[in-house]
Amino acid sequence: MIIPVNRGKRMKVLYKLLLLILLSVLFVSCKEENVIENPKEKVEITFLDEEGNLLKTQEYEKGAEVTYDYAKESTPEWKYTFLGWSLTKNGEVVDTLTATQKQSYFAIIKKEKQTYTITFECMGGSDIATITKEYGEMVTELEPTQKEGFRFICWCTDKELTSKAVLPFEVTENITLYASFNEKVKTGEYLKTLLSGYKLNPYSYIPNSMLPEKHLGKNDFDYTQGVDINKINYNGFGEQWNMIITNINESIIFFNSLQVIENLATTSVASFNNYLDSNPSDTASYEFASGIYNVKINFDGKIISYKLDYTKEIPVFGVQTVAISMSMDIATGERDVYLQIGSGNKLHYVIKNDSYTFAIKYLGVRRAYFSVSRNDDGEVEGHISEYLTISGKGIKSAADFYVKDGYVSCVGNKASSMIGFTGYINELYDLETGSFIGYEIKEVLSKITYNTLWFNLSNISGINKIQSITNTETEKEELFVNGLAYAFASKKVGGLSTKTLSRRYDIEFRKQYLYEYDEENQKYIINECLVPMLFVQDEFYDSLANDVKGENKDLTIESKINSKDLEKIRDDYKTLIDIFVKEKITEEEIEKFLEIN
Repeated sequence: MIIPVNRGKRMKVLYKLLLLILLSVLFVSCKEENVIENPKEKVEITFLDEEGNLLKTQEYEKGAEVTYDYAKESTPEWKYTFLGWSLTKNGEVVDTLTATQKQSYFAIIKKEKQTYTITFECMGGSDIATITKEYGEMVTELEPTQKEGFRFICWCTDKELTSKAVLPFEVTENITLYASFNEKVKTGEYLKTLLSGYKLNPYSYIPNSMLPEKHLGKNDFDYTQGVDINKINYNGFGEQWNMIITNINESIIFFNSLQVIENLATTSVASFNNYLDSNPSDTASYEFASGIYNVKINFDGKIISYKLDYTKEIPVFGVQTVAISMSMDIATGERDVYLQIGSGNKLHYVIKNDSYTFAIKYLGVRRAYFSVSRNDDGEVEGHISEYLTISGKGIKSAADFYVKDGYVSCVGNKASSMIGFTGYINELYDLETGSFIGYEIKEVLSKITYNTLWFNLSNISGINKIQSITNTETEKEELFVNGLAYAFASKKVGGLSTKTLSRRYDIEFRKQYLYEYDEENQKYIINECLVPMLFVQDEFYDSLANDVKGENKDLTIESKINSKDLEKIRDDYKTLIDIFVKEKITEEEIEKFLEIN
């Protein structure tokens, strides 16, 4: 049976249903409007340069990849390459940077010396290969170019061939050099060439590692209190090489006095060119005055000469009359320079393409002669003779040196620290570092020849401390090593021979020399130091360790001198001493060389 539904009732039900649907929609809508999403977490990242200086701080979303481009600007001397970022200063480069937490990153920079090229415009001559040098390297020689029918004069720094490249020079940028030949040089240019190339750097052939500036310091130790071996500055020179440095150092005073030529060069060239304009000729003779300076210029077709004299106060020497005479052989480029300051001070030097020679007379008491040359293989050979007059007595010293095969060898007869010394010393240095390796002494006493090897204690393992104490009973100096209670003991040769009572080995204090620069006088001051060294007679070198142990039961030592260095010392000893004995220049020859022609 169908029961009829009231229409009004059905409408009420429908209204209720619609209302319910409407309320549901409103509820959901309100709920969606009230939802607030949480933002993602931020992480602070700091970027620092290689020194730890702040570059940038920035926030990144946590977990995001971090990027920051950094480039350090290179300088003329240094090239900087950015390698990446590290969690620590000077640490390992991190491949991927992620913002996981507050973090600092350090820049990792590769530092390299800038390199520059010297390019040659040969102006029709034979090709010269480009030279590559690091910033600050010195160029000491240049290969000439060859051109048929022409004579090579020099390398110039400009296309107009007016400015000669003066050796040595420091490389700080890319350089192009231009070849100058005789056909392009006029008479006036000869004078300019002379005045731009008269300078002599007496250190120019000396290896950089053997310059005083590489051996600075002092040794101010009280050995009576005990001194650790590793605190002793063993970077000094022996007496032979110090004599070479001393004489070069003294000569600097004279070379500095030649500065006046450079000051007058422009005026001299201009005046000479004005003279040539009015007097065109293949020869010339011209004089002029500039203030206190009197100048004479002469050209005979082969030799151009420049003479200068004046009177003024000279550092070290006081008020003196100064005479300078210089000349240049046009064909060879050889330069000859004389300098006289008063009556007791003279300088004469000769500059050739592959050598130079100079002699000085200083304050009337020191006479020295120095010659050095370089062969085609770059090997250097030098000779020096010194005569010093003190209280009417003459002291004669000489030395030869050789730069070859990675070593600097120096042989001479100067060894004032050895009482009664009548022999010769052969010093050996490492060319790359300038460090002293050792020396061998040939000493002849009463027709007995002693061949003794000397080494720094830093090259002897097993000895780490040295102390010098005077024995109150014997009043003799005794040495104690490593804090042992008994004095270091040597060993006699023994047996039946002329050397029976001599020592096989021992430790003694010897002179070495370090330096400091005197800015006011523009020269190096010598610091004479005493350092402990070990000597061993050459024939007992192989038994040194056992001999020391036998006499010093608590001491075990070993020589750290490698076989190659030891062989070099011995070979030089056998050959160079004999050469040295035959090749010394006399005092009379020095005086003749100093005479102004």
